[in-house]
Amino acid sequence: MVGDTYNYDETGIRPGVGKKEKVITASKAFRITAAKETSRESATVAEVISGDGVVGPPLVILAGKTIQKRWCTRTDELPGNYLLAVSDTAYINDQLLLKWAIHFEQWSKKRQISKN
Repeated sequence: MVGDTYNYDETGIRPGVGKKEKVITASKAFRITAAKETSRESATVAEVISGDGVVGPPLVILAGKTIQKRWCTRTDELPGNYLLAVSDTAYINDQLLLKWAIHFEQWSKKRQISKN
């Protein structure tokens, strides 16, 4: 069944750092410069989407030892099935992947189409 087929992907992001941008103006009279990207903070997001377009619960990994309370000031804006985690490097590791896989399995079982 298409809805029971999923694609998993991970992507690294640098919070607050956008991609290269072009600025279009009507005049060539002045030059625009941008600050250099100096932040080395990073995060990893692991996401999944089903063959029928349903997006599964993501895993957001931040660098750290513990989840700090100040990071969670606006969690009311996140859906309840998001999984937030930390690792020393902000990259996924075996323990976090297993934690996410269990979380995903519980979520996907509720919407399973095939009965096999």
